[in-house]
Amino acid sequence: MVKSPYNFVPAPSEGEVFTPHWADDVSHDIPFEDGESGEISVCITAETPIFVRNGHAEGEEMNEFCHVGKEADKQYFIPATTFKGLIRNTLEVISQSGMKQIDDSRHSIRQIMKTKDVIIDEGYELTGKKDDIYCGYLIKKDDRYWIYSCDKPYKIRYTDLDKIFDGGFSRNFENGVSNNFDERTGAFKYENIIKGTELEHIFEEHPLDETDKQKAWVSIFQRLKYVRLKSVDKNAFWGRIVCTGQASEYSAKISRRGEYVFRGRKEEILKDDKRKIEVLQKQMDTFLFLNRDGKKDSEILKDWKYWKDSIKTGIPVFFRKKDSTLIDFGLTFMYKQPVRFSTKEILSYKPDLDLAECIFGSIQKNYELKGRVFISDMKAKGKVKVLPLLDNVLSSPKSSYSPFYLNQDTNQQTLSAYNTYQVGNPSLRGFKKYPIRANESKQTIDSSKQKLISRSMPLSKGTVFEGKIRFHNLKRTEIGALISSLTLHGSENVFYNIGAIKPLGFGRVKIAIDTNFDQDSLMKEFEKFMRVHNENAWKNSLKELLAMSSIAADERTLDYMTLENFQKVKNQGLYLQQYSKISEINKNIRFLATPAEIEEARIRIKNEINVNKERKEYYLNLAKNQLENDAYDEASKSYKLYAESNRKFDLKTTLSEIEKIKKLFIKFTELNTSDDLSVLESSLKDFYHTKWYQLLQNKIQQIKTDIRKRLLQLAAEEKLNLDDSAFDKIKAELKKREKKNIAFSEEWRKEIEESLKRNYVHEKNNKKSEWQKGAFPKYPWSDIIKWLGPDKAKALYEELTKP
Repeated sequence: MVKSPYNFVPAPSEGEVFTPHWADDVSHDIPFEDGESGEISVCITAETPIFVRNGHAEGEEMNEFCHVGKEADKQYFIPATTFKGLIRNTLEVISQSGMKQIDDSRHSIRQIMKTKDVIIDEGYELTGKKDDIYCGYLIKKDDRYWIYSCDKPYKIRYTDLDKIFDGGFSRNFENGVSNNFDERTGAFKYENIIKGTELEHIFEEHPLDETDKQKAWVSIFQRLKYVRLKSVDKNAFWGRIVCTGQASEYSAKISRRGEYVFRGRKEEILKDDKRKIEVLQKQMDTFLFLNRDGKKDSEILKDWKYWKDSIKTGIPVFFRKKDSTLIDFGLTFMYKQPVRFSTKEILSYKPDLDLAECIFGSIQKNYELKGRVFISDMKAKGKVKVLPLLDNVLSSPKSSYSPFYLNQDTNQQTLSAYNTYQVGNPSLRGFKKYPIRANESKQTIDSSKQKLISRSMPLSKGTVFEGKIRFHNLKRTEIGALISSLTLHGSENVFYNIGAIKPLGFGRVKIAIDTNFDQDSLMKEFEKFMRVHNENAWKNSLKELLAMSSIAADERTLDYMTLENFQKVKNQGLYLQQYSKISEINKNIRFLATPAEIEEARIRIKNEINVNKERKEYYLNLAKNQLENDAYDEASKSYKLYAESNRKFDLKTTLSEIEKIKKLFIKFTELNTSDDLSVLESSLKDFYHTKWYQLLQNKIQQIKTDIRKRLLQLAAEEKLNLDDSAFDKIKAELKKREKKNIAFSEEWRKEIEESLKRNYVHEKNNKKSEWQKGAFPKYPWSDIIKWLGPDKAKALYEELTKP
């Protein structure tokens, strides 16, 4: 039987998340027109003994219920943060909010052998690709991580190692040390066998003979080359002995499995930068997570605990790569392989604010929002009875266990393949909940679990806690959602559970509330939004939540499984089914809105969304038009109004850029020629990747047109005064106009032609005259062609030079 003290309420997919259309309008400074503030009194009654661990005062016993004061003056309470977490999580479920408050963890797999009893392939790649496994030293330099490769590892037999370490490995086998997992770790070997003995020696290759090739132990490693201490081989090389942990027991019979040798001297390897491969920070984070770095000292994996302080001098690792890019790495040859997907990668959401974030706040980058709900501590009332010290063993659920945590094909009783973080089409089951038990479960703890004992001193059944919830500027729909989360949508005979030992039935509580607001009216308003948004998804989630909030008829399905049974479940292709199916609890939802009211709400909500969208577009378009018409201050005001209804809009950057544009446009208006404009065009590079670039381009084109018009107008108004000027004076005068980009009008051309004729006649007999320097189209006629055009210049040449 598949058993679990927890199960899941389906989480919405990205497209199913309810994101209120007023999310961008939420503000502490600007109240909603229909926003309301108020208070809810809360009374919590413990239906079974309850325990919330004391973490309030440093140095106090952690096995006591949370309290302040000492001895007879102790005031017991449920912390505001604990109760807020319970209510927020419930609201996330019933409001189709995103399951965003989860750790982004990347798990690992290791399936070295698949026996005939195992039907599931977990996608472990290292078994079939042992030739692709390299070895080297992981080191931290200047806050970056690198692996310096030693190429492929070698093996060395324990019988050969005994020659170096004075028979230490053989003595371990004889003493049966490997019966204890902690004594099969690499750390144990370094600390108890090697004990500081030199690790670097000169080795030679030592091929296995037929008697060495015992199938029972060499099949996994037979592709690796074996070495021994140098004897006569001229191809001998330096190497370093590396010890790793073993998952299974080992004995003298298979004692030649051995350890590893990394080729080269460590000091020289770490000096050769051609060998280094970069370890990305996310790869290092995954490695640290898999080795439980950052956990309590007792929880950190032994081998990593041994090596972690040596990271700046280099620690031995095994790794895979593609070309010069690292794929993954670990501390053993067949290390745990990081999976393809992290938890958040298979449940990604857009950053848009959902209803829970609108009410309780958000810490998302660029979406930071303070909550509008304030919860007090829930203080115990009257005389409190503290129960005797209780010992329990609580297993921490691991999200890496795919048969429970990931959705599977529910059309089959048993599976031939799982959706995992590595293979298939993985998606998270949803919000984890602990179904309600009728009574607390008493455990019998054997001696092997003494290290796992968790101690607690619960408060007795019947303890009452009271406190307040205050809210500010909530819309009616939001108040309805809050009340619905406190009453499970007004349902009867349902409970919550709270505290550290709720998996065993402790902490079952009944919540009663009192407020001046009409609770059903507000919950109906909330219900309308949910059913308009996605009625089926909302019903399915609420159905599962109500099933898990009802007292279980058969509690055997809620017991913890042994580690052995977890493996059996996976081997047999079983999985955790939905709780409503396991328990056969089919709790009716208390609907408050009629079908007609839902349809009316559908139309109203659609209109509200359209009005909100039109308002945003109005201010945005208004600001753009104002900028195009050089109304910079007015545009800034419009963008501020737009930002009030669009939280994603970067107002600070926009206003700063408008100031820059304002200064640039002022310079534009001072320009007189296209030459001046081309100088300013270079300043556009600062805006190339911004939303303003096209606006500035359009502005430049407009200014160019204005300049041309202005110059033409000046040209039309300006009279040429050439009189009987000599050719060089005519040329100088016309060059001034060319520099100003003034186009030559037809009237000017006639005046130039007449002046040239007069000058030609006057200079006809002057041998130093410009006219004597070349025939058409050479100088000076090349200039005249520019002034009059080729046809008129040719005609003038023929007229002046005819006999």
